[in-house]
Amino acid sequence: MAWAAGLGLLAAAAAAQEAVPVPLTTGVTKILERDRVPASGHEVFTFSATAGQTILVEWDPKKFGGYDPGRKFGVFVPGAPESQSLEPRYDGQWLTALTKTGVCRVVVDTPARRPYVLRITRIDAHDLRLDPGIAPEKVSVDLSPLGWLSSSPCNRSRPLPLL
Repeated sequence: MAWAAGLGLLAAAAAAQEAVPVPLTTGVTKILERDRVPASGHEVFTFSATAGQTILVEWDPKKFGGYDPGRKFGVFVPGAPESQSLEPRYDGQWLTALTKTGVCRVVVDTPARRPYVLRITRIDAHDLRLDPGIAPEKVSVDLSPLGWLSSSPCNRSRPLPLL
C-alpha cells in the first residue's frame, strides 16, 4: 500500500521537524502563505484545540498553485494513534471533531518545494457549515411531484416515475 509508506514519511517528518505554532481564534481562518518551503520539503504547524471543537484544514482553493501530485498534508490529533490520525490529503480538505483536548499537528509535505497556501480553521459550533440553524423536525419535502404520496420515504405507495 503506497499510502501506508506516505504515512510513515509524514510521521517521520513530524517527529524530526521543528514546529511552527499557529495561534487560532475560533471562527476565524488562519491563512498560512508559504512562499519559501524548507529544503526538506516538510513543514510542521501546531495549534491547541479542545475536545468537541471541529477543525478544518485545507489548501486554499484560490491559491492552490496548480496541481502538484506530490503535495500533501497530514493531521495528528490528540488522543488518536498516529497511524490512524494521520491521513495524507491529496484532495485538499480534512475535517473532524476532536474527542480529546491537546495540541494538533499539521505536517505538510511538498517534495517539489513549490509555494502553497494552507488554511486552518477552528470552526465555531454555530457555523453554518456545521449547524444550518434548522431543527430536523422542521424539515419537510413535498415529494408528490415525483409520484410519492407523502414526504415520508417509507410510504412508497407508487413507484417513482422513470425519467
